[in-house]
Amino acid sequence: MFGGLALGCVGVRYLRHSLSKRSARSVARDAARAASNSFRIALCQLLISDDKEQNLKDAAAAIRDASKKGAHIVTLPECFQSPYATDQFGPYAETVPEVGGEVERDAQPSMAMLHDEAVRNNIYIVGGSVPERSGDKIFNTCVVFGPDGSIVAKHRKMHLFDIDIPGKITFRESDTLTGGREFSHFDFVKPTGKGEQGGVDVKCRIGIGVCYDMRFAELAQIQRANGCDVLIYPGAFNTTTGCVNLFLMNECRPVLTPRIAAL
Repeated sequence: MFGGLALGCVGVRYLRHSLSKRSARSVARDAARAASNSFRIALCQLLISDDKEQNLKDAAAAIRDASKKGAHIVTLPECFQSPYATDQFGPYAETVPEVGGEVERDAQPSMAMLHDEAVRNNIYIVGGSVPERSGDKIFNTCVVFGPDGSIVAKHRKMHLFDIDIPGKITFRESDTLTGGREFSHFDFVKPTGKGEQGGVDVKCRIGIGVCYDMRFAELAQIQRANGCDVLIYPGAFNTTTGCVNLFLMNECRPVLTPRIAAL
């Protein structure tokens, strides 16, 4: 059971016993054990432009910075390589491999960057999301790479964000995107060589959603039933509804579904 969420780092295990009833040596031993049984998730924020190549460079730099600071899992934002606009999803879209598939470097530059940075930094990368072209459809897709460069999860955003607030915002993802139909998770195993001493294998099942997927408790409940201890939702909220929904959902999701949520 993992607990704790602060400053984008999760996985600090709670000490279950009262400190006043235990010796200093016992407290120190349990604290060391808790540290070795923990892992860090970095949640990266990026300023996205209309320059896809520069966006990929900025994302790679953020990944390396997070890794240097001790992150074991680095999460990028939704649509980290493209402007978040329905008329831009098509021009920035690329094909995306399936779980266990191979990256085609020329046709899939975003996937190539994620692959290379996962291997270079010996970390897991939850690749925010990219517009994925599949036949005549476009999906909003999150791909997760493991430290060996393999694709360990692929999630197509299930719940598309359609909104119309007169005088403020009108936005319909469904004008361009198609919703996914599959639940997605991966089994995290803490990579070695990140500087910890005396650590043990840390394993954790992590469920994936994208942004508005967080609004629907049923998805989180299914993820929990599938054994997920942590839920990660890369997001890109608008300034009209984002401030209200973002904080509310981030607080209520772990309460309604007792699991750590990282958004």
